Amino acid sequence: MTKRKTWTKAIAVLLFCTVLTVGVVSAPPFKAEATTLADLENKLNDLKNQEKQIANELNQAKKDVKNQEAYQNQLSYQINNVESQISTLNQRISTLNDQISQKETEIEQAQKNIDENFDLFKKRLRAMYMSNDATVLSVLFGSSTFAEFLSAAETIQRIADHDDRLIEELSAQKRQIEEDKAAIEESRKQVEADRQSLISKQSQLDQARAESNEELEQLKLLEAKAKKSYAEIVQDLEAADAEIKEYIRTHQSTGQLSPGGWLWPVAGRTRISSGYGYRILNGVREFHKGIDIPCPYNTPIRAAKSGTVIRANFSSSYGNIVIIDHGGGYSTVYAHNTSLQVSYGQQVQQGQTVALAGQTGQAYGVHCHFEVRVNGVVENPLNYVMATG
Repeated sequence: MTKRKTWTKAIAVLLFCTVLTVGVVSAPPFKAEATTLADLENKLNDLKNQEKQIANELNQAKKDVKNQEAYQNQLSYQINNVESQISTLNQRISTLNDQISQKETEIEQAQKNIDENFDLFKKRLRAMYMSNDATVLSVLFGSSTFAEFLSAAETIQRIADHDDRLIEELSAQKRQIEEDKAAIEESRKQVEADRQSLISKQSQLDQARAESNEELEQLKLLEAKAKKSYAEIVQDLEAADAEIKEYIRTHQSTGQLSPGGWLWPVAGRTRISSGYGYRILNGVREFHKGIDIPCPYNTPIRAAKSGTVIRANFSSSYGNIVIIDHGGGYSTVYAHNTSLQVSYGQQVQQGQTVALAGQTGQAYGVHCHFEVRVNGVVENPLNYVMATG
């Protein structure tokens, strides 16, 4: 229990310090001082990393609380089980005490019977002594024949033998009762030892539960602080994303949407490995702003519509990124490229290669991350493009 307590407190102190550290970093509201989209993207990426760190700590705190509650349930079960065992042993001790009392009564009665019969035996001997064996002799020599003499002598011997056997039988019964009582007392002694052992175990379990209650309160406090820090970082993320939306909105052209339909950005690759919307990544629930289209290295990435490049550089989160303004508030994003084929301010035509596929930035496997934004706000790309190859 000491090791468990030390381990839990160490985790608690570490988590507490981490939460305080992150809280200091994320406490001020997000205020972008940068003027470029690249700086805003990097700022957003830093916040995302903080979000993942806090989310992992929050998940760990929840697991610790859950494990501690499960441990308490196990302790409660053991305590209830021990209490039931103690109650059963108390009943057994009570039963054994009744049996011992019964044996003591039987011993007293056996001794009484022995004493009574022994008294009678002594009285008969005394009577014969006081009469100088006259009675016995008269019985013997009053016989008219030798056969009667032998019969009388045999009768007297039988009476004496009967007294001896009776006293011996009563003594044997008493000894047996005493042995039974001793065996019951030995059983009671063992049961009492078992009961004392269980009482000691119950005391230890009660102490463990008290310590667990204290640890659980500390873990719940840390969980609450982690939740608060997570809520703060989410607010900062929303603020950072709003800054990016505003940047794109203000840097887009005010003209009409370029003519023609929308083109699938990766020719011949129609599978989507990660769709638009919420997903679980590294144990963290996050919103995926676009779709991921897996493909080999250096696969050409083409413009979904014609327009003007308003960003073509590197982002720590998106890697090598291209953003194209299509007019009318519409823009598309192509991320994680191994290299870029266009530059800022360049006019591109629909279907023109703007980049080559890779896995730069925060990416898992080679793919094209594709977004559609309207006035800077992401929308489901599948509302616009179709996986036609």
